[in-house]
Amino acid sequence: MIGHQPSPSFLTDLASPRPDPGGGSAAAYSALVALALTEKVAHLELRRNHAEDVPTPLWEDLLVEIQRLREDYTRLCHEDTVVYAKVAQTLRQRAKGESCRAAILEAIECPRRMMGSVNPALMVTLTIGSRCRQHLVADVLVAVEILGGALQGAYHIAMANAPWLEEQSERTGIIEQLEGEQRAGVEHLAQVRAALVGRLLDVRSTAGEL
Repeated sequence: MIGHQPSPSFLTDLASPRPDPGGGSAAAYSALVALALTEKVAHLELRRNHAEDVPTPLWEDLLVEIQRLREDYTRLCHEDTVVYAKVAQTLRQRAKGESCRAAILEAIECPRRMMGSVNPALMVTLTIGSRCRQHLVADVLVAVEILGGALQGAYHIAMANAPWLEEQSERTGIIEQLEGEQRAGVEHLAQVRAALVGRLLDVRSTAGEL
């Protein structure tokens, strides 16, 4: 059992007029949706290989990695609510100094870790999309696009918290780092998308020749 699982009413909670869960938790939750879709494809391939008496270490390893990523994003989905509450209280109290700085940095680092976890999630998704049966590639591409949304969403949340930092040089440095990480993530996303779209187009070309 994964700790701090999003509640069954997460979407209802998200739609309610209260500050949490908010955008950061939504970004993490969307990554969980993408991982669930890739997990479905991996399970289907694992079951097919079992039926055909084919060795399955690749699919088993991929499922282990998906589970690890799910645990990361489940934890981050919960953590975002916690760090948001902490920084909101700090700002309401107009706190200054190290305690305020620490709360703001936490509120930046949580979505930043979400951004960082998108890259390994994309690598798993690319491996699955490259090896699965061709008619499942479109499902894998859906997961890729959702991961792209998680990346961009987490980036926006991290950037929204950065201006609260008092020290200009620290604020500028963190914003530049976030922008660089976002650009690298978008580039990786485009590479994964292009590889899988190419495979999908191969499917369509083959179908057109039949």
